[in-house]
Amino acid sequence: MYRFNAFCKGDVAPYLTGSFINGKPLTSQVIHLHSFALQVVFSAGLIGSVGKSLIAATAQTDFDIQKNGVSIGTIRFASGSTIPSFIMANTTTFDIGDYMMVIAPAVPDATLADITFALMGKR
Repeated sequence: MYRFNAFCKGDVAPYLTGSFINGKPLTSQVIHLHSFALQVVFSAGLIGSVGKSLIAATAQTDFDIQKNGVSIGTIRFASGSTIPSFIMANTTTFDIGDYMMVIAPAVPDATLADITFALMGKR
């Protein structure tokens, strides 16, 4: 079995899930949908997660992160920012068959566009 030793500690390996949205997201658009084929744990604060937009937000813009349709966190672009912060109060485990969605705000930002993110978990 091949392992990336620089990233693995014991039996723990990183797990990334992410998306790219070309242009501006639509009202309440599902911008990310991921089904889990193995158990993955995302730490409180989504440590290690990254994101970027090529066009900055005009106002604070929050994308809702959901587990099986229930809100668990936020990807937040501050006004004028192209780098988001990641908010998740509790460590969250996704089991086999669970799914993650990220949903755009009901009122889209006037300018925020060309967005990418990768959420870091461990398996």
